[in-house]
Amino acid sequence: MILSSFLFSPHARVWNLRLLLLETVAVITFLITTIASVEGRHYSLFYLPWDILFPALCCILIHHAAFVVNWPIPSLALIDLILIFLEISVQKGLAAGFFFADWPEFIWGEMHTFPILLNVACIPLGLSLILSMMFRIATIVRSDGRFFRQRFAFLGACARSSPPYTSIAILLNRFVTRPLVRGESVIIIFARALTVSCIAVGIPIFGIYAMAISPIHASVYTRSVATFAPEDLGSPPGNVTLLMSYIGFDSSVRFSVDDFSVNYVVVSSVIDQVDCAVTLEIPKVERLVECPMPWAWLGEWSSISINLNIPAGVVVAVVALPTKPPIVPFQQLESELNQVHLQVPTEPIPMVSESRLFGRLTWTQRETESRWILGIPVAFTPVFMAEITGLQPYPSASTTTNEATLLLYNPYTSAIRLQQDSSDTTPLSGFSTFGGFWTFVNGAFVLFFGANVMYFAFSAGLTP
Repeated sequence: MILSSFLFSPHARVWNLRLLLLETVAVITFLITTIASVEGRHYSLFYLPWDILFPALCCILIHHAAFVVNWPIPSLALIDLILIFLEISVQKGLAAGFFFADWPEFIWGEMHTFPILLNVACIPLGLSLILSMMFRIATIVRSDGRFFRQRFAFLGACARSSPPYTSIAILLNRFVTRPLVRGESVIIIFARALTVSCIAVGIPIFGIYAMAISPIHASVYTRSVATFAPEDLGSPPGNVTLLMSYIGFDSSVRFSVDDFSVNYVVVSSVIDQVDCAVTLEIPKVERLVECPMPWAWLGEWSSISINLNIPAGVVVAVVALPTKPPIVPFQQLESELNQVHLQVPTEPIPMVSESRLFGRLTWTQRETESRWILGIPVAFTPVFMAEITGLQPYPSASTTTNEATLLLYNPYTSAIRLQQDSSDTTPLSGFSTFGGFWTFVNGAFVLFFGANVMYFAFSAGLTP
């Protein structure tokens, strides 16, 4: 009994249609605001099907907006039911594809929440489409006539409503089409009804953008923390790791086949002295050197000695890494190679042939924001960045040609600076912006039409 009353309730059908149209417009708006930053990106794991998304959503919008009119066409009820079934299939197929795909965070970067948001946005849209199909089937079952020849009626077999729904009243509202006072001009009534309908669509879309989409795409700023407790700072979590990259700068030797090599890397501390090994070697690209000693063991009286063999015309950029970075494949010269992917770029130290340098190695701890689906910062993830300062020539007795030496001393066991990421837009500030915008729109509406938006949207009364 309750299910039957719901399926044949004109109010349930009308509000489901309005929600369906609003959800479709919201998803289209979300895609339009996002397409500029991700359009054309193609990865081996994922490709955004823009050619399917926009036509499908536009067809849903046009189909359901046009079918509030009871067109006197035979078999239109069956055609409408088939269209809804196809819309559900396309929408659920796209949502399932986005949901089950697993993208590494380094591929999406700041856009790694995009498939999740799109999938969440498709859930209410899919529910509204399923309800629409249930309403259509209920009407077909109860209506007279052959199944394949039935005409379409949006409120077919429903209980009569008072006042009755018209096509305009379904899309706008039965109450906004009524005059505020007796004898009010039809032009003013129509302008007010159209304005209220635009507000009903625009205000929720603006709220979603201000409180959900804008915080996700907001710029992130890094600020230095002036005062902090010593326990707020930590040490890099991994072992001593160094990345050395090959860079050519002299065009006269650009066709040279000579490559740089790592003669030795030695880490000395109060506890021990260990030799480091090259664990990743890509000719004329980079070397990754790892040492079996944690960064936390280094401190006063600790040093790192790096000795390289660098051909003329070549620069080797040396970077200290807090931990072993992820190794990702990339395509070069039609052969699969591995390359180091750095989460946070660190300023490298350039070394050339016969350079002998001495400097101080310190660490900066940066608290990076980890955001949830709506852009809410839920945690701070520490990231460590190396800084090599005070570089100066270091005397060496070595006279080997093309040999370069870099000696670093690490006087502190932990980071000495603290930085934090902060965003200029949050869901709370978006809520404040949304409230101010709504107040402005409602006040302007009162100024032009003599009553607030809520009165025309939900009041059935008539002022004499």
